[in-house]
Amino acid sequence: MDVAARAAISAAVKAEQTAYIRKDAREKRNEKARADAETRQAENRFADAQNEIAELKRQLQDETRQRELSERDVNTYSTQIKELRAENGRLREELGRTKVEADNAKAKIETIETAQRAAEEQRDKEQRIGTLTAGQPAFMQSLRRFGSVSKNERGIILTLPETYWSAVRSSSFSPTADPKISSLGELLANNPDYRVVIEAHTDDKGTPEELSSLTEQRAHLIADRLSGFGVTNTRIEVKGMGATLPVAPNTTNANRARNRRVNLILVPNI
Repeated sequence: MDVAARAAISAAVKAEQTAYIRKDAREKRNEKARADAETRQAENRFADAQNEIAELKRQLQDETRQRELSERDVNTYSTQIKELRAENGRLREELGRTKVEADNAKAKIETIETAQRAAEEQRDKEQRIGTLTAGQPAFMQSLRRFGSVSKNERGIILTLPETYWSAVRSSSFSPTADPKISSLGELLANNPDYRVVIEAHTDDKGTPEELSSLTEQRAHLIADRLSGFGVTNTRIEVKGMGATLPVAPNTTNANRARNRRVNLILVPNI
């Protein structure tokens, strides 16, 4: 019994030792497995970190490349802008010179055209003067049947006698004057190159207001009659002179009769 008990105890001790050994071995295996797992995790993290670093380097290279390209583009654009600004400045200067040249050319052309127009107008004027001068003797001769005719620096002067009026202080035509005024109107209408200045005069018998009114009425009456026969109003100028410009002293009846007159000054319309 005693031997059996000791044998059992020995077997139990061995079994316990074996269990401890196995437990220790199992723990070591577990520890190694954990260490291997941690190592693999560390290796995986390292690999991930390496990959991330490689990706970051690639991105950095891309960014650097993009920046270099952008800087190159900026430099290119800056150069192009400078060139364009310089070209614009040159074109503006050229445009300014061209405009000045065009303005000068236009001014020269206008000067030439003005000179040509002036020369043409002068030739036309000289031609009209020549035509009028050549026709003046015949024209003056045709006027003599209406009154006395003379010529001075103002033009051709036709003086109508006081017999055109029905009385010394009348502003109506005498019966014999009507056909003469009609014929005179037709003659002047057919000679449009003359302006007609009508100046009516009288003697000094009366107040200045009365004499001025009388001569105004007479001048307007003749103007109206001439206008009725085709002498345009733009060619007619009317003046009532009263007794301000006598041709003789108002001391005798003959002189007063000379002062009671109407002058038609025919001025060349050139």
